Amino acid sequence: MSRPSLFTLLAAGARTAVRHWRLALVLWLILAASVLLAVPTLSFLTRDFDRSPFRDALVRGWDARAVLSWLASQPNEFMAAIPGLLAALAVAGFVQFFLTGGAIRLLTAAPGRHLVRRLLGASGHLLVPSLWALLRFAGTGALWWAGLVGVPVLALVKLPGKTVPPNAPLFLLAVTWALVGTLAVFIRTLLRFDLARIALARLDAGNARGAYRVAKRWLQRGRLAPLSLLLLWLVAIVVLQVVFVQLGVRLNPHTNAGIALLVALSQVSVFLATLARLGLWGSLLAWQVGVSPEASTPTARAEESTRALDPGF
Repeated sequence: MSRPSLFTLLAAGARTAVRHWRLALVLWLILAASVLLAVPTLSFLTRDFDRSPFRDALVRGWDARAVLSWLASQPNEFMAAIPGLLAALAVAGFVQFFLTGGAIRLLTAAPGRHLVRRLLGASGHLLVPSLWALLRFAGTGALWWAGLVGVPVLALVKLPGKTVPPNAPLFLLAVTWALVGTLAVFIRTLLRFDLARIALARLDAGNARGAYRVAKRWLQRGRLAPLSLLLLWLVAIVVLQVVFVQLGVRLNPHTNAGIALLVALSQVSVFLATLARLGLWGSLLAWQVGVSPEASTPTARAEESTRALDPGF
């Protein structure tokens, strides 16, 4: 059995995302509702904006220096708003993590009715093992980062001594390796984490430890393809965000209608990023089926489990 090409896997992920666009829409709507928790904090932070000396500069258009100056002019309000903003961010992040486990399971089945009910049921079923997998992801990432990045960077910084200027070659090497090494560790651990979540969603494992063992077994059959898929989809997400940020900067709204259009563009970018995330998992699912010919049986069990969670499946 020949393994599918990278282009075939990317196309399979794109088809999966388009086929489950309603799932992406639900994830986006729930994320937007979670972010609304930050509105009271933002209202508190901007209550004196009209009396700010930087108002004219900001109203004329985006000015990063004016924004920073405005925030620096009210340090007490900014510090008081940080806990509320972090709390809203934590709630939004947890809700998304809770729902994406169920979303991966729904990707293995055909789109159907009662989407929200099925999503919540599947997400609740996978919550505990997914949390353990998240803890393992954080712990493994921290250990790999400490060994491959933290210790070498500390040695490179300390080795020259205090008499060497900060732009010495070893210091530049330390900064470069801190960035490159951190990215490499994150990508490596993220790939194992995503594959472990797929194993949980497909019922190839009943707990986080078993899911990571399954992910390791899959990667032993080929690591380059899933790594390339992860990088390409992440690049697509980043490019999407950069494009929409540039559109917002060029839009430079001066009226309420322009600001509304800017907000709409930002939400379109979030929705497309959500579609891309589904595309990533769709590509990984297609790759996993290619390296595991026996994949159809666990998928059938996943569909049966989803039906059990909702008789209206």
